[in-house]
Amino acid sequence: MKEIARWHLVSAEFARALGLHDVPLSRLRQPAAKPDDPNESAADKAKKERESDTLLKSVELQDIDANLSVRSKKPIPLTVTTPSVRGTVTMAPDAIVGLAAGGLVPAGERPRSRPGLLRPGGLHAISLDGVNFDSVDLTVGSATKATTGDIHIERLTDSFLSIDALYPPRPQTLNARIARAVAHDIHWDLAPKPPKKGP
Repeated sequence: MKEIARWHLVSAEFARALGLHDVPLSRLRQPAAKPDDPNESAADKAKKERESDTLLKSVELQDIDANLSVRSKKPIPLTVTTPSVRGTVTMAPDAIVGLAAGGLVPAGERPRSRPGLLRPGGLHAISLDGVNFDSVDLTVGSATKATTGDIHIERLTDSFLSIDALYPPRPQTLNARIARAVAHDIHWDLAPKPPKKGP
């Protein structure tokens, strides 16, 4: 058994996690750092980091049957860092209400000894009573800028999210029916194109 991540919970959080299986999302976003070994060489530390990365890539979630709500009194900032998009998406208080989903999310790199999956990766039967954002501030590509004010989405049904890997996450497509969605202060600044050169 190998440790993948650890969290330090204060007493009230621990009691709630033990009794209600409930942990604040803000806590899960910040795993505790593993203590450094002063006698460990730089080469050994780099080797452990590679082993940890390999272990994370082998993690997958099977037989998912989720019923989730994310409620908070304060906004929840989420950092987006991918090769094509970077920036911040800020969830509003009571960000997610009544999310239900089932399915599986495959590992990024499955060990050969592990039995094959019986079906493709993805989350099906996704339903959502509501999801709320305070703001979006993203840079797409090298210079295209997308920002918004608050966004409210209600009653998402008949949804399917195909995803090829848990870590690094590789979502592919999302099909969904949305009853109502409202967004304010949308700004989309396209990256400037260089002038065409003459013949």
